[in-house]
Amino acid sequence: MNHLVVGADGLIGSALLAELRSRGLAAVGTSRRQGSGHLPLDLVEPGRFTAPRGGGIAFLCAGCGGIVECAADPVRTSAVQVEGLARLAGTLSAAGFRVVLVSSSLVFDG
Repeated sequence: MNHLVVGADGLIGSALLAELRSRGLAAVGTSRRQGSGHLPLDLVEPGRFTAPRGGGIAFLCAGCGGIVECAADPVRTSAVQVEGLARLAGTLSAAGFRVVLVSSSLVFDG
């Protein structure tokens, strides 16, 4: 089974990817950062991402990093946290992935 960790260079995503690999599981990650060594994916433009073949489990660990960043740019935050993740989840589901959304208990009006 394939495992895909979206946001593999973040705090949770990097730990999850390392754990999956330490257990000998096939796992790849994504990042919006150029040169990260992961598959390129920017949640502002999720339509440009091609899901790996074969399906599996996709862990969505990516998003805007903090409340200050989110409050400063609510339009971009919504584009990433709502529209981008929803569109990506649909793409991954259509490609045969079961989707796991990792979220926080922090909710605010931004």
